[in-house]
This record gives sequence, structure tokens and C-alpha cells, in this order.
Amino acid sequence: MSDFPNTSADASRRVDALSGSADAPYGRRLSGISRRVAIFSALVLLVSQANAQSPAIPEPLTLVAAMTIAREQPLLQLHHRATIELAEARVAATQVGFDYRIGLVLEPRTADKGSALTSGLVSDGRYGLSLTTTLSDFGQSESRHLVASAQLASEKATFHALQDTRHIVAMERFFSVLLADLHFYAQDEKMTMAFLRFKRARERRERFEAYSMVEVQAKESDYQAQRVRRLQSDLARRRTRHHLAVAMGWPNSRSRDLVRPNLADYNDRPVPDYQVLLSEVLHTNPMLKAARARVETATQSLLLSQRVNRPRLTGELLLQHYDQFTGFSRDRVRALLQLRVPLVSRESHVRLAHIERAAHL
Repeated sequence: MSDFPNTSADASRRVDALSGSADAPYGRRLSGISRRVAIFSALVLLVSQANAQSPAIPEPLTLVAAMTIAREQPLLQLHHRATIELAEARVAATQVGFDYRIGLVLEPRTADKGSALTSGLVSDGRYGLSLTTTLSDFGQSESRHLVASAQLASEKATFHALQDTRHIVAMERFFSVLLADLHFYAQDEKMTMAFLRFKRARERRERFEAYSMVEVQAKESDYQAQRVRRLQSDLARRRTRHHLAVAMGWPNSRSRDLVRPNLADYNDRPVPDYQVLLSEVLHTNPMLKAARARVETATQSLLLSQRVNRPRLTGELLLQHYDQFTGFSRDRVRALLQLRVPLVSRESHVRLAHIERAAHL
């Protein structure tokens, strides 16, 4: 109860109480929505963290395993496979010009002949079956097929070159990790020896005063310098392991233990002759094969740009049926040869597109 009933203070208290009771369900709704939003945010965070986690790298990691993982990266494999399939589809599309087309001709029609034999509207339709094919386009389709085939060969050669490049990068970074480990072990030994020299000098100064303060501080300074170098080599170990993980496609997983490959078989292998090695590289190097395929694609694109406005010879065989057949005025079987020769053409943009493509390659 209010101390001052029926006053403005009492009225304001009643209004506040009513507003509070009215806002209570709204407040409960807000708290329920907030809880649901918090739960949903937590679930999204957990899912994102689960997706961000990379699969564990096998321990210990061998060179063969690292090269295999680098080669079989799913996203890169999917991208290159899709590129090759697209090039194969383009090759198949260039063969359509040499294919045939079968069509059905339906022309229902009624007409008034205006003759004594027929009166009124009669059916005068035409129905037929046509077979059409391109006999020759004087090298244009062949050039398109050669361009598409050269592009397919270029994509395949590029794919194999990238596979070999991933092998080389994974191998290089694998050995970089091994060298970084050896450098760290050497720096760790140097730091240990510097610490022992500093400790021995400090103890002899405290017991026998065999060393001066300057000599002890010099040995301590050498120890601190070796300690910094050890820390830097440890950071280099982490950095090289991260580079190896990136090369394998698992940037969030770093291998702790690497197996040193057995290179004893390469010690007794004779060094090949330079000319023999150079000849083999020039004939079998995947990067050179990909470059040659791109040059062939550019050459065929230039040839295609010169054959854009070539004539086209087509043939057609037509089998027809007429509702009204009058003598020899309508043919049941018809064979056609058609030669189209472009006199004036504004397809310069097509030729320019082929030239630009060749320049890009």
C-alpha cells in the first residue's frame, strides 16, 4: 500500500507496476531468444572449428608419404580433372560439324484448290524425314579440332608438370626440415658447451678466483649469443615444418618426426654425362612438353583465324509424303548439295579472338 493513497505518487507507482507486469512476458521472450542465439552461435563455432581442423599427418613422416600427400590434394586434383574434362568436351564439340543430323518435317496444311475435282478445303500437308550433313568446310572444322586437341594435350602436360612440381617442392621442403633439425642440434650443442664453459669459469672464480670478472662476463655473453642462435634455429625448424605442411596441403598440421631417407644407393651411382642428361631433359621434361603443347595450340589458333570465312558444302537427303500428289510437281525423294560462299562478313571479332588467344598462349 502507498503511504499517500490517491495521490500522484501512488498513481505513478501503480503505472510502473502495470508496465512491469506487461513487459514481463516480453522480457521472458527476449531471454528465450537470447538463449537460442547463444546456443546457435556455439554450434556454429564448434562446426567451424571442426572444419578448420586438418587431418593428422602420419607420424613418423617419410619422404614417400610426403610426396604422395602433396600429389593427391583433393581440391587441386578436382580442379585439374575438371579442366581436362572441359578440354575433352571441347574436342568432342569440334567433331559435331562432321556429324549428321536427322530431322522430321511436319507441315500440316489445308487449302482450297478451286478445281472441279475438289470443292472446299482439303488437306494439302507435307511430311518428311531429312538427313543433313556437312560434307566440307574447307579446313575450318579441322582447324578447330586441331586447336581443341592441342589445348587438351596442353592441359594434360600442364597437369603432369604440376604433379612433378609438387613432388619437387615436397622433396625440397622435406630435406629443408631435416637440415633445419641438424642445424638446431648443432646450435644446441654449441649452446650447451658455452653454458658449461661459463658455469665452470664462474665456479672457479667463486672458489679459486682463477678468472677475472671480465672473463666470466665474456663467457656469459658468448653463452647468451649461442642461446639466441639456438632460439633462431628452433624457429627455423618450425618455419620449415610449416612450409612442408603447406606443400602437402595440410597447413594446420605439422609433423614432429621425419624419417631420414636412405641415400646410400645414390653414392655408388655414376654421374651421368651432361650431354646425355641434357638430351633426356629436353625430350622428357614435363614443363617443356607443356610449353610445346601451348606453342602448338597458339599455332593452330593462328591457322584457325585465317580460316574463319571459308565456304561450307552441305548435303541433304529428304524423304517426303504429300497428302495431295499431282504428277511430277512434287518429289518424294530429294537430294540437295548446297555451297555457301561468304562474300561479305563482319566476323573480324572472331578472328581477333583467335589471334588474342594465340598471343596469350
